[in-house]
Amino acid sequence: MARCIKEEAGAEPFIDIFDLKKGDRIEQKILSELPLCDELVVLLTPWSVRRNWVWTEVGGAGSLGKRVVGVLYGLDVVTIEKEYGGMAALAPTNCLGLDEFGT
Repeated sequence: MARCIKEEAGAEPFIDIFDLKKGDRIEQKILSELPLCDELVVLLTPWSVRRNWVWTEVGGAGSLGKRVVGVLYGLDVVTIEKEYGGMAALAPTNCLGLDEFGT
């Protein structure tokens, strides 16, 4: 996804495992990076939807008026709504499947 974002959109992706250094505080880094972004693309997997920072990023980007796109892998909007507390911060129309990403 990051390669596609960089090569096809010319954007510079921020990915926690690559862009956070030892000792960085994730919440501070998120809060400093979100205002700089034009759009948030978030990968929603059965693992990621359980992480509170994923939803914090989605809500933060939305509150800043940023475009938010959820990329679904291994689950769907109905499952997120039913099993993981809903889609309050992300509308179903802002989601697409991983196989649709980059098209």
